[in-house]
Amino acid sequence: MDATIALPAVSHLETIVCQALSEAAERAEGGMTTNICDVLDRELKKHVPHIESAFGRSLTITEDRREFLVDFSAILCEPRELNVERYTTQVLVAGEIEASSNLGRDFDKLLYIDSLVYFFAFDNRINEHKKFGTSDLEFFLGVASRRIRHLNSRGVKPLPSFILSAFDQRARSCETRLINGSTI
Repeated sequence: MDATIALPAVSHLETIVCQALSEAAERAEGGMTTNICDVLDRELKKHVPHIESAFGRSLTITEDRREFLVDFSAILCEPRELNVERYTTQVLVAGEIEASSNLGRDFDKLLYIDSLVYFFAFDNRINEHKKFGTSDLEFFLGVASRRIRHLNSRGVKPLPSFILSAFDQRARSCETRLINGSTI
């Protein structure tokens, strides 16, 4: 990575992601995934220099901009002039969006990535964890908290942030919660 490109503050990324999720929830047109990815891509590019995003599966999108591993990723890459094949320097934001089922499987994908900020957005009607006496939002906040504590015990710095958002598409709103090293 070019030494002149500094990583953005995690708190700045948290703010951008939270605001983008809120804006996407208010949109009437398009699907949940499209709305979230479009708004997040626009806002990150507006506020974070040199960031590149990948999302969507359309063949009209160049391969290096299509979804890879997770539904949305915002990264810093090696400079274009270094080589033909460029590689990720740092994942800044990684996100999964789920509108139907298998929340655990989607959330688990996030844990394979070294990102500064993770987001997990899902339809609040899924209720996979109701049978355990908890909401999906509370369940995954617990998983995220355990992950942060584990990384802290290994001395990982900076600790990542997790932003979880339960979307109510009919009301065009979402309940969003942030958990990071200072909140566990």
